[in-house]
Amino acid sequence: MGMMVSPEYGVSCMDTLSYVLAMEEISKIDASTSVCMSVNNSLVCWGIEKFGTEAQKQKYLIPLASGKKIGAFCLSEPEAGSDLRGMKASAQQDSNDWVLNGTKHFISHADIADFSIVFMATGEETTFRGPKKLITAFFVDKGTLGFEIRNGYKNVSHRGYTNSILEFTDCRIPKENILGEVNKGFEVANSWLGATRLQVAATCIGRAERAFEHSVNWAAN
Repeated sequence: MGMMVSPEYGVSCMDTLSYVLAMEEISKIDASTSVCMSVNNSLVCWGIEKFGTEAQKQKYLIPLASGKKIGAFCLSEPEAGSDLRGMKASAQQDSNDWVLNGTKHFISHADIADFSIVFMATGEETTFRGPKKLITAFFVDKGTLGFEIRNGYKNVSHRGYTNSILEFTDCRIPKENILGEVNKGFEVANSWLGATRLQVAATCIGRAERAFEHSVNWAAN
């Protein structure tokens, strides 16, 4: 669950090639397991370790890397998937707290996650393409008042894991739960998603190899 974490936070300490090869092999056997592992590893290595405070690493990263906790990455919305800066879910500052409102969906295994890292619009800036949302990432623990997890959508495959719909209704969290900096969540997401393309490619190769093996066996018989 934390294969590439630094030595001070875990014991695996794999390099990138070793991690990619491991994900490829796991994906050959169970694609659902590889999805869960890839989400957790990305939370650990390219999310919390890179952008989190030391307190956040102690509270979230170490339990994730040891497999004692599960996390969820919450970005997609019903009307904002690939258009990250078109999101409608928002957070407003209220004294030392932030109040979250909105909906996220297609969130992998959020129903079993101990916490979610949620991206919310926290402002707006003018660009040459028009106004775009400024985004901030927040830790939201399961059970927080105003945070509801509902059943998501049926999958054609990946029956070993679920996706969920997340609803935030005046969900109040402390400022200490911000990952990175206020209004810098776009940089967090871009760095995060860019790095995870490697593991997506590795899982696709593993699944393709398994499909090829099935095809050869079927043709031979």
